[in-house]
Amino acid sequence: MIKDLTYKIIIFDDKKEVYSSDLSFNEVQEYISSADDSLQNQKLFELASSHPSESVRENVAYKDNINQETYEILSEDTSPNVLRRLVSTDACKRNATQEQLEGWIKLDPELARNIAGYVDRYENADIDELAKILCDHSDPSVVAEIANNSDTPKKLLKTLLKHSDSRVVANAKRSLE
Repeated sequence: MIKDLTYKIIIFDDKKEVYSSDLSFNEVQEYISSADDSLQNQKLFELASSHPSESVRENVAYKDNINQETYEILSEDTSPNVLRRLVSTDACKRNATQEQLEGWIKLDPELARNIAGYVDRYENADIDELAKILCDHSDPSVVAEIANNSDTPKKLLKTLLKHSDSRVVANAKRSLE
């Protein structure tokens, strides 16, 4: 949900406002990017997660210390770029559901590759089922990524040894070593 917020810089001298200026989306993006990824900035991240600029939301999605509300806003974002960043965060690993992960895998091959790299770390997902879905993906680059993850269930890695793509087979062999 995009909100109509105004982002400003305000400078005070002895409690008196001496300067005020609206911030451009680019200035907000840079501020969010450089903001400390800490609990004290959770409200800032929550507000910025509804910014109309995809680049601002991408920078929020890269933060680990976001609250549940921020996670929910970002997890419903329509931008694959935002979701690509989100899936690698601790917040996503704690909160992503099996249904969300399966939907994201279908949405975008790069997003699916990112999920494949962390398949064993999603706390609310069935790792075996998720890995199977990734192993059956139509894009061989996704299958190669799950084959490259040594935490992929060994049974699935063994089936990938018979895959038609040589990169998938090589990655599966390496992961089984």
